[in-house]
Amino acid sequence: MTKNEVLTLTASMRPHLIGDDLKKRFLDELEGRVAVEICRESVPVAPRADDAPLRVPAPFDRLYWIYLVSMMDFVSGDNASYAASHALFNEAYGAFARWHQRTGGYL
Repeated sequence: MTKNEVLTLTASMRPHLIGDDLKKRFLDELEGRVAVEICRESVPVAPRADDAPLRVPAPFDRLYWIYLVSMMDFVSGDNASYAASHALFNEAYGAFARWHQRTGGYL
């Protein structure tokens, strides 16, 4: 999944809540978090091009759009929706982390 694909998907779910620049920043922050916390990389992560594949492979890549929906709920001040969407993100993030730890990230 690429940034552009994530942006298109989330735009269909939560249209016009936040701009693409902020969404890209959130995705870059998540990529950095995955690199440091799960992949154990010590080098700073450079933002990826909008059409380049993101780090987390399918079927775990759902964590990207779930994270953006969660952050949009947070920014909009919808606390109930944020709690629900962030719980979904935590589950998706944890599933990827467990898979990566078990397999070393190889499909």
